[in-house]
Amino acid sequence: MEKIQAVQLRKCPSLLPWIDSAVTRSARKRLDDHFPDIEALRHATAHKGENEVNPNAHAPEGQQFALTGFREPHRYSTPYLGKMRSLDITNESLIKVVEVVDAYLSAFEPAAEELERQGHLE
Repeated sequence: MEKIQAVQLRKCPSLLPWIDSAVTRSARKRLDDHFPDIEALRHATAHKGENEVNPNAHAPEGQQFALTGFREPHRYSTPYLGKMRSLDITNESLIKVVEVVDAYLSAFEPAAEELERQGHLE
């Protein structure tokens, strides 16, 4: 979501007036509120190999390893910057993700309508 706003939309300046940036910011805030470790989890997962090579930087205090996975049912955990980060994988968390995505995508509906009006969508 951040990359769409910060990078991808800049490539389409003609669409910016049709995208409700307040709605996209609100959706991103809701994602962070629902899942406070989401950014750290993304970094830890995307750079898992690098983190495992240097477990001292990422393993929780007192541990000498940086294992990623499911230590508990329905909870994905991984260490990042010396702290265990986790994400519950449940029906409730899925509902929250769907709500955030729906809200985020709703910000693009006026842009889609304008593109359709201009004949750019088929």
